[in-house]
Amino acid sequence: MLSSMFDFAHRHGDAAARPHEPMAELSTPWGASLDADEVLREYPRPQMRRESYVNLNGLWDYAIVAREGGGPAVDMLRAEPSALEPPDSYQGRILVPFSPEAPLSGVRRQLGPDELLWYRRDIGVRPGDGMRVLLHFEAVDSTCACFVNGVLAGVHEGGYLPFSYDITTALEQGAGELVVCVADPSETRPQPRGKQMLDRGTIWYTAQSGIWQTVWIEVVPEAHVTSLHVEADLDRELLRVTASVSAGGHELSVVVSDGAGLSAWGRRAVSEGGTGAEVVVDVPSPRPWSPDDPFLYRIGLTYDTDEVESYCAFRAFSVERDGRGVRRFCLNHRPIFLKGVLDQGYWPDGLMTPPSDEALRFDVEMARELGFNMMRKHIKVESERWYYHCDRLGMIVWQDMVNGGGRYHMSRLSHFPTLLPLLGLLVSDSRRLGRFGSESEEYRRLWPGHCLGLIEHLRDHPCIATWTIFNEGWGPVRRASHDASHPHGRSHASPGPGKWLVLPGEGRLLEHSQLLPQAPHALGQARPRVGHQRVRRADAARRWSQRLRSRLRLRHGRDARGASLGARGPPREG
Repeated sequence: MLSSMFDFAHRHGDAAARPHEPMAELSTPWGASLDADEVLREYPRPQMRRESYVNLNGLWDYAIVAREGGGPAVDMLRAEPSALEPPDSYQGRILVPFSPEAPLSGVRRQLGPDELLWYRRDIGVRPGDGMRVLLHFEAVDSTCACFVNGVLAGVHEGGYLPFSYDITTALEQGAGELVVCVADPSETRPQPRGKQMLDRGTIWYTAQSGIWQTVWIEVVPEAHVTSLHVEADLDRELLRVTASVSAGGHELSVVVSDGAGLSAWGRRAVSEGGTGAEVVVDVPSPRPWSPDDPFLYRIGLTYDTDEVESYCAFRAFSVERDGRGVRRFCLNHRPIFLKGVLDQGYWPDGLMTPPSDEALRFDVEMARELGFNMMRKHIKVESERWYYHCDRLGMIVWQDMVNGGGRYHMSRLSHFPTLLPLLGLLVSDSRRLGRFGSESEEYRRLWPGHCLGLIEHLRDHPCIATWTIFNEGWGPVRRASHDASHPHGRSHASPGPGKWLVLPGEGRLLEHSQLLPQAPHALGQARPRVGHQRVRRADAARRWSQRLRSRLRLRHGRDARGASLGARGPPREG
């Protein structure tokens, strides 16, 4: 067995340089019927929806330009973004939001670490009296500078989280030209990147770059809601809505409805100079959310003349002891058996971008039809539409953080951790961080901010039950400093080596999925550990041993009971 593991690691694991073989171009039914004028037109942010919505997906001009003098293009973009000069001419048209590497983009070109990717299009929106124009990007991989009418709107780093700019002032100068410049070092820099690699193959995706999720504009009043947090408390039978606003001096009103005539409401004034308010609404005997009954309540918010639609669900995830004292994962205080799949979220024609909302929904619907009630979103952040579909279809989600850092060593992070617990060996991740790809100080600085940003972004979706912090043992950080008064979590340094944990708000279980954590008491005994390499007790070790023996028997033609499989043959189709 050991020789087999060594052989597999040598041939498939540690991403040695190898030439890329030509890949057959595959398509999906949705990609084959794609209309360039109707690409992903659905409202991209279902939990904070407004009527004013202009979708900017479609054909843009593009150019890929090598950095003069060579070297990482991202350094140039970060150092002097305002000094960047757009190309004199563009090379063709790209279908946004598909990355240039994706067949559906029409470009089919890999962006190199020493190249800049330029986008250009016209904006047909002008600000009215007393109105503001907001430009939203769901995700751009990985560092970008945005210009409107030649004015730098801002620079964003991180390929998986949304960001926005108020472009009102720039649009007042006339025209309406939007230019975006992107650099993506991929694995040549220790950034959170997930499973993307320029050196693709085995378990690694083709690296992609640039705009890969929806771009849109909305027009809002001067006084408007800038962010929203909704916390539905099943046990206390109340809804707590926290809204940040652009300007104080108005009243925030909240109405909650079940769609069948039952509604409750609350309101709170925001003082002059105030930045937000919290409204608490009593919801007697709320209808619990579950995979069997994924009931969503509608929420309407009004602030001055700004109107926003949202939704929520009343549910509680917890770990509780059953009648025999065994800790169980519970939904709404009842044990639930999670039957799940590892969801990669990768498409042959769109790469990390689905060809349509129907395609995005199809995966969730099919998993439900097959009897699954849980999906683990694997080292990727989807568009909010995916989480919305999970919310309304009753799919529980384990959400991975996006790992990265240095080289991923398959044998060290996946193969041997499976074997070592059986031998009674533990591996500390507080020393020799190069083993885990986290030796870079830059990565250890970047990752906690990205982690908290992800929780901030997705925390209101009722489908999310668990945050999976590290995939296998890749990229654990030794220490993270974070303000304990942060409204969405606090850092927790455990007595054991290499531990830091973000504890989010009510109703989420946060798990530190690193390589054999040595301090399971850090979160208290009420919390489970989620990940690949967790063996803490003798009975758990026995289960791993039994599973391994079963696999060996199957490999040698016997089932788990030792009976021969030779006469059974393959399962019948259909």
